[in-house]
Amino acid sequence: MTEVNPRSVKIVIRWSLRRFQILLIALAAVHCSTRALGAEAVAGTVRDESRGSIAGARIVLTEESKGLIRESETDSNGSFLFPSVTAGVYSLQAGKAGFTTHQIDELTVEAGEVASVPITLRVGDVHTVVLVSPPSSVELDSDSNTTGAIVDSKRVQQLPLNGRDFLQLALLAGGVLDLSPANNLSTANVGPPSRAVILPGTFPHSTGYSLNGLNLSGSRDGELAAGFSIAAIDQFVVQQSFLMPDQGSGAGVVNIVTRSGSNQFHGEAFEFLRNRELDARSFFASTTEDLKRNQFGFAAGGPLRRNKVWFYGFYEGTRELTAFSTAGFSPTEAMFGGDLAVTGHTIYDPASYFPDSNSRTPFPNGAIPPARINQVARNLLPYYLPGSSLAARPNNVFGNPRDTLDDNQGGLRVDAVPSPHHQLFLQLFTQSTPVDQPGLFPVSGMLYTNSSSIAMVQHTWWMSPRAVNSL
Repeated sequence: MTEVNPRSVKIVIRWSLRRFQILLIALAAVHCSTRALGAEAVAGTVRDESRGSIAGARIVLTEESKGLIRESETDSNGSFLFPSVTAGVYSLQAGKAGFTTHQIDELTVEAGEVASVPITLRVGDVHTVVLVSPPSSVELDSDSNTTGAIVDSKRVQQLPLNGRDFLQLALLAGGVLDLSPANNLSTANVGPPSRAVILPGTFPHSTGYSLNGLNLSGSRDGELAAGFSIAAIDQFVVQQSFLMPDQGSGAGVVNIVTRSGSNQFHGEAFEFLRNRELDARSFFASTTEDLKRNQFGFAAGGPLRRNKVWFYGFYEGTRELTAFSTAGFSPTEAMFGGDLAVTGHTIYDPASYFPDSNSRTPFPNGAIPPARINQVARNLLPYYLPGSSLAARPNNVFGNPRDTLDDNQGGLRVDAVPSPHHQLFLQLFTQSTPVDQPGLFPVSGMLYTNSSSIAMVQHTWWMSPRAVNSL
């Protein structure tokens, strides 16, 4: 029997733990670097009037709604970078001794954008501030071949939408389509309606969805796992072509950015109504149709501690009842009772087979006696509606199935800045969406209960002007 030296065992364990720690640090570094590549950023160069680079210029970036201030300096090439900023409106100030101060107000950084800002400093007094307008166009991002469209907060809040479905705005991007039986065989398998779009040249399930960078693609057909209220969304971007690894693994992605609080209190209360009195009957409907929809809720946001902690919360409820005309084709009531003479075919008694003549006896008058109808068939008949006449083609059964949708959703977002180099973000969201879609015949159709709960916590640490860690 060989003795084991306890000292050697301790050494092996110690080295294993050390290697494990090194591995975790390496993985964290890779994760942080890819996250930084995919976040919004503000970059630029500072030059003098002769186009020479200005090193050591002080750059101050201020988020206007919250008063958040970040500082940086230009390097030897006159370049500066603010990585991992949030989408919003900023002001930027650049200055150095011997030059006038250059200030840009209303600088908008949109979702997924790296805003490139060229700055020219003039020789003069540093106390002289030169106000300029923000760049009117976005420079070409040569580091990415991703294309797409940004739906900014103004369009999200002001454009009219049927049912307050924000994904309808994704159709503003060229070539984007919504789901329909014409372009997707599994339209009825994506849960609640209007939770998916199709990007050009892709399959429906290949479109990804994310909320503030968190993947929210459904587990069945890749649909959006939660239907967010317009009150919760600040903006979103539709990106397609070949995505970078941090943007997703599919052929396209819809990245949603939620609204946050500011240093001023803002709120809203709303209700949107549709009913029978406001809608016209469909041209092909044989009877009066019904649509009742109430969408109501509220939202509020503001500071919990000015310049330090902000909140934004919302609730939205939807109560929808639809009874649209639906048509089908079914046997007549006489046929349900066994009278099949209307078919024009001879109906034979299956129990009357004669082997010698290879023949059967037909039922009198083409009618099956009620006692001969199978009990299983009798039990199934209550689940069908009889048609008016076989001659009424293509439809002889009409009805108005009553579809119901009861949606409740709410969320809370809290942003905090404990120090100039650290920022915290908390997002909570919950939704319950039971949907009942009966068919034309009794006890047919679909019934499904969709519910979602999301919790996000993110800590961003600006370690240096060019290094950021996001957890």
